Amino acid sequence: METSEDAKCNCQTCGQPIAFPPELHNTPIECPHCTAETLLLIPPAAPTTPPAQPKPTPPKTTAASATPVLSPEEQQLRKVINDLVGKADLFSNASTLCMVLAGLIFVITLLAAAVNQNSEVEGIFIIGFSAVAGAISCAIWLFLAAQIIHIRANTEK
Repeated sequence: METSEDAKCNCQTCGQPIAFPPELHNTPIECPHCTAETLLLIPPAAPTTPPAQPKPTPPKTTAASATPVLSPEEQQLRKVINDLVGKADLFSNASTLCMVLAGLIFVITLLAAAVNQNSEVEGIFIIGFSAVAGAISCAIWLFLAAQIIHIRANTEK
């Protein structure tokens, strides 16, 4: 509800007018139009001849917090970067699982060889160590993919 004593300013993000009591000057609020955080400022008295005004740019941070106010393009880029980091973390976790699997296969191969004291031991070793080598190779490739994705995400910032 607007009264005659209310001050008026525009939202720094969407530019829509906001009426407020003068005692709220320099107070951060949520804009009723775009819900972005904006600072209530009483504009200085208008000069007699208005100069040509450049388009106002929204501030990067508000006085109440150090949280940056991001444009829609910056928000979309931040989302893409977070998605990339999430995928890199997935690859890192898969790499760790492959290394754990390689260790388990190695232990099972040694146990199987210890139980079978006959000619099958050589075959068990060949199959077991081939599986270990495959799991380690998979882990290395997954780890490298994770690092590449992390590098890409860091260069997008």
